Amino acid sequence: MKTMTLGRTIAMMALLSVAAASAAPVPYATPTPHPRLVCNQRDLDAVRGRLAGAVETRALQQMLKKCDGYLDPGSRLYVDWKERKKSFWHNRSGATWLTKCFEELAWAGVLTGEANYIEGSKNIVLTIIRERVIDTIGGTNYGRPYGGWLSQPLDAGHSSRSLAVFYDLLYDHLAEDERTEVRDYMTKTYLSYFYDYMRKLPEGDRYPGILGHNFALIGNSAAALMTLAVWGETGNAELEKQWLETFIGGIEQYLDIGIGPDGGNAVNLSVRAARRPQILLRFMT
Repeated sequence: MKTMTLGRTIAMMALLSVAAASAAPVPYATPTPHPRLVCNQRDLDAVRGRLAGAVETRALQQMLKKCDGYLDPGSRLYVDWKERKKSFWHNRSGATWLTKCFEELAWAGVLTGEANYIEGSKNIVLTIIRERVIDTIGGTNYGRPYGGWLSQPLDAGHSSRSLAVFYDLLYDHLAEDERTEVRDYMTKTYLSYFYDYMRKLPEGDRYPGILGHNFALIGNSAAALMTLAVWGETGNAELEKQWLETFIGGIEQYLDIGIGPDGGNAVNLSVRAARRPQILLRFMT
């Protein structure tokens, strides 16, 4: 028997997660404390208990080295959240670079307990929100004028997925008004966009095949993660349910359409992106 490809293994694991999720109760039907997405408090404590190991120590040191660079004005990695002169504040690259920086800083903060990493993560996110950076994104994309992070679900997903992780990990480190800012930004800027976009897809000639492309998967996965991050906190339980049904439905269709029996996919999707539904759907079991 041929060895199963990594892509096929990932697809099968994701499909098993979907099967389990279909019989699961609505997630967070009762109040669930943060963190609750990628890990819970017990998971964090367990990881902290392993950080003295040789491999774990080396991995943490490498991450902290990068995070120190994000905070050091003298480093090429510095995220200039006050000045915002670097290009990633103004073009497409910020959708992935800024999110990478503030998510890694958030992880560094919760794993080490060092406040400078937590504050660094908050400074980037709150600047993005308060300065409405998303409204000033321009430049070009493959030589054509770029319409911004909300010009298509791919970049909307890349620029928002880490917000869900940030909100969940640093929930207890955010003041109530800061939680409201981040939650409102996710729901009013991103979830409203994703919900409107995904609901209209069935009206197009390319449906349902369009859901087999990575932009739909990345968008639906990011949107579902944000929905789970704010679950029970928006004041509109019915809308939260509609969001989740729409986004999870899109992910399930991707698994049917986008990933073939050999582990291949419609647009050579990266392993990282292919794993997102697997990671996401485990929270619904």
